[in-house]
Amino acid sequence: MPIHSRITSINSFATAKTERVPIVSEYIEDYFNVKTNRPLDNTVPNKIETPGIDWTKAADGGTGEAEGLLWLKKLYETADHALYPRENSGLSIDLGGSPVVVGVGSMYIQSNSDSGASEGFGNMSGYTSDAGIKFEKDSFTIQRSTLINNMYTTASTMDPLVYYSFKKKKKFFDIKVYEGNQTAGRVINHDLDCEPGCVMIKCLSGTQNWIVYHKYGSGADSDPSVAYKYYYALNSTANANFMGAGVIQPVGTTHVTLNVDINQINASGEKYMIMFFADSGSGGFGDDGSLDGIACGAGVIGDWNSANSYQDLGFEPQWVLVKGYLASDSTQPWCIVDAQRNMFSEYESGSTVWAKSPTLQAQSNVEQSYGMSLFTDGGGFYVRRNQGNYGTVLQDGDKYIYIAIAKPQRTATQQNMFLNGVGTGGTNFYTATTVTAGAARPTVLPGFSPDSAWVKPSWNFAGNPWDVWNRKVGVKENTGMSNTRQYLLQFNNSFNKAGPSDVNVFYSNGYYANSDGSYNYDAQDIFYMFKKTPHFYDTQHTFLDGTNPRVVKHNLGKKPELMISKTTYPSGAPSIGANWWMYSSAPGLGYTMTTEMNGSAAFSSGNVWGAEPTASTFTLGSIGGSVSGSGWAHTMLFSSCPGVSKVGFYTGTGSLIDIDCEFVSSPRFVMIQRTDSSGGDRYVFDSYRGMSGFNGAGEQLYSNPGDYTWTAPAGVTKISVVLIGGGGGTPNAASQSGGGGGALAYKNNITVVPGVSYNLTVGVGGSHGVSSGVGSHYNGTDGGNSTLTVGSETYVAYGGKGAIYRSNGGASYPQSPGDGGTRSANTDGGGDGGRGGWQGGSNAGGGGGGAGGYTGDGGGGGYQGTSQGNGTVSGADGLGGGSGGGGAGVGGNTVGAGGGGTGLYGEGASGTGGSAGGGDGDGGQGGSVSNQTTPPGANNNVGGGRNGPQNWSSGVESDAFFGGGGGSQGGGGDGMGGAKGGIRIVWGESVAGVARTFPDSADAPYLLDPHLDLGANSQSASSSNADVGITNVGFQVPSSASTINGNGAKYIFLAIA
Repeated sequence: MPIHSRITSINSFATAKTERVPIVSEYIEDYFNVKTNRPLDNTVPNKIETPGIDWTKAADGGTGEAEGLLWLKKLYETADHALYPRENSGLSIDLGGSPVVVGVGSMYIQSNSDSGASEGFGNMSGYTSDAGIKFEKDSFTIQRSTLINNMYTTASTMDPLVYYSFKKKKKFFDIKVYEGNQTAGRVINHDLDCEPGCVMIKCLSGTQNWIVYHKYGSGADSDPSVAYKYYYALNSTANANFMGAGVIQPVGTTHVTLNVDINQINASGEKYMIMFFADSGSGGFGDDGSLDGIACGAGVIGDWNSANSYQDLGFEPQWVLVKGYLASDSTQPWCIVDAQRNMFSEYESGSTVWAKSPTLQAQSNVEQSYGMSLFTDGGGFYVRRNQGNYGTVLQDGDKYIYIAIAKPQRTATQQNMFLNGVGTGGTNFYTATTVTAGAARPTVLPGFSPDSAWVKPSWNFAGNPWDVWNRKVGVKENTGMSNTRQYLLQFNNSFNKAGPSDVNVFYSNGYYANSDGSYNYDAQDIFYMFKKTPHFYDTQHTFLDGTNPRVVKHNLGKKPELMISKTTYPSGAPSIGANWWMYSSAPGLGYTMTTEMNGSAAFSSGNVWGAEPTASTFTLGSIGGSVSGSGWAHTMLFSSCPGVSKVGFYTGTGSLIDIDCEFVSSPRFVMIQRTDSSGGDRYVFDSYRGMSGFNGAGEQLYSNPGDYTWTAPAGVTKISVVLIGGGGGTPNAASQSGGGGGALAYKNNITVVPGVSYNLTVGVGGSHGVSSGVGSHYNGTDGGNSTLTVGSETYVAYGGKGAIYRSNGGASYPQSPGDGGTRSANTDGGGDGGRGGWQGGSNAGGGGGGAGGYTGDGGGGGYQGTSQGNGTVSGADGLGGGSGGGGAGVGGNTVGAGGGGTGLYGEGASGTGGSAGGGDGDGGQGGSVSNQTTPPGANNNVGGGRNGPQNWSSGVESDAFFGGGGGSQGGGGDGMGGAKGGIRIVWGESVAGVARTFPDSADAPYLLDPHLDLGANSQSASSSNADVGITNVGFQVPSSASTINGNGAKYIFLAIA
């Protein structure tokens, strides 16, 4: 339940990390709302959330329930507009022989008809028989009715509805009903407390046209005092009618007079509804009541390079009603555009791209069309001439009237306070998530109305570019116009891509993929969803009209600290590419410096940005070389909002850096970029894929044999280590036994000294017979030991033993398999390697032993043939703790399987033994964490020992599983070598106050955060690359993360709580 339900007085709220804001203030989002939702089910009530609009409480200190209007229209199909008045006078109308009270939700009228009111009815459980709309707190529920049931067909049609909620409030909107008395000069009072800019009247009890007065309509341009003598019909495209005595005449700030007694407005005994819309400049919103929430006005259409068509409202609108008058075409529709359905779109015809607006027509029941061009910025809107040959709406020089309503006005901090009672956190404006599995059309439901989606398809695999969808770029569904396209953008691609005609679309409750499968995302795709919110995030889509520099108004409400911009059609055609560019307010950067996001170059001087941004504007220079063309620029803007987001910078030290973002909860998103050198990739970490949360966490992985030194980083005094010895090899002859698996050993909480270096050795895998043996054949060599020496202690995981050559001609078969390795007694735990499998006789070979696990030994190798020996025909399963399974034995001219290796990323499922007659022993799998299932580079079906036909040198060594013993060739070829060993050192905390230790599987598979790069296609995790730890107030950059912590290097970052 929103916290505002419990607030009865105006107070203020502040902490050290949040802005001081009033708890209660009047904002437009409490009185007007645009929603678009898919239909759910036409057999049960459907609840539509309208957060902030409390239909149960009157505004302005009034008593009783709220008054207002709910306006519904089904999209993409022929369907009437349905307007449900909400009014408390108790006036009733006889509909079909029974009286119906106006305003209880059962009566509606149609803007596209002269008909009187109709009754919506149904008989569903919990609803009275005359309930069509049930108005509730922060929502309304749609009951099945004659009209609504026609809108709601079945869920599979996927045709959404749009809802406009108007709640009565001073200086915004008022609604009344009255009974006509056929008297000229009739006074109708209103509660606007200001002069109305527009008044609409509709007869509810009979068939009459709508009557509309607009202060700035016909005649007002030459003599504003005579505007009341002109009137329009909302249900008609016709120009204004003139009546010398006037029709609706506003008088001051309290009432209007009905100057004539015509039937449309005042016939005796008839019932009427009258709606009042406040004039421009009335204020009434914001902390001090100085913000406008609505504007009425008029304008003149200019061509695409004319600024005359701009309406400076002082706010960015979310809803605009436009009517042409004295136009080149004397029949102009009442066009409705809104931000939820995207006020802007492109229309492609050949190589030319036109701009269109998805438009509803109040006087028509037709589906959404594209007959006008209206787009917004942070301060108003443009209405420009229709391009191309599609439609006939509004040409050069045409005049028009409008009503415009502002977008939500609360800052991120204020919205948090209003909805949650706490001013911090970003969950109302940002989330990382994926699609809902199993949906007919995949959906993403972030819990708020998203405006942008950064999508990384198949984020844990390479080769899939970033998709960038933005509501302002024109996301829409099929409208029957075969050339209509949505153009998605891609971070690591300079070109624009045309989507199908039925494409991805934003609705008020989330994102829905298209139905033709071309962009049907799945659970492997991650979505970063952002909501346009003052003081946090904004997007603007700007026509480049030839002005250089081009000043653009934004709706961020404060100076942006990070901007990302791209031209979409620099030469008028969608196939022309243009790069992404970045602005940062960090010291030494500013508007004269930029970087190209398609690459990894450092920030450098340029004229992409024309001036330093302000709290209300930003300036485009020669961005992409296209500002003088006919293209568009799409810009995303971020700023710091206490407790919600932080845009900042730091200098690398090579040591642990603690970044205080002034949050009261851990960040869920972090993006970091280097600015002073090449290699400035944009690394992205998020809590959905896993952010470590480790304080001072770090690691070092050694996956190749050799001698090394490791130096303890600054601040690191305790480490834990896991070591795996190399697997033993087999003799270089056919029909031999398998090598033994290497041991695994771990030691926790070893004391080290920062800055001191320590020696370690990674064991090599044993070879296939290069030591002295019998005759011309050689024994398999032992696997190397893996060791770490700290002070006087040396911690060892011994390698598996090599198998001993035996002659086929002997009277008996000597015991020749390699034994498994063991661990030193000073370690805390681990497992011995499995013993290699026996040769079973002529043309029979033994399998390799599995590597030791974290809490159990590796499985023994299998054999094939008629032989004495240990083990079974198949390789034995690993005995616990992620140990490797034994390789299978073989017969004939086939290859004995190498033993399974073990991972370095904590305890997981043990490997299974290879099946009799051949096949690889499965590797023991490292533990899993977050959404990862395997360590980097892992292939769970590859044995730890090297295996390959006829010659061990063709075999494969895994970079994920270590220590498996080599298997033998059954006949006609050589055996194979054992797998290499490995070492992993970790430090820091897994959670606050808990050191990272083995065999904890929660420490696996990544102790490094898997990060994405906005300029690359693949996910990565590397100890020398990039890693962050999170704290309760921000994040840490460890010393090992050289790419984002180079000594003296400059970095910028964006963090979101």
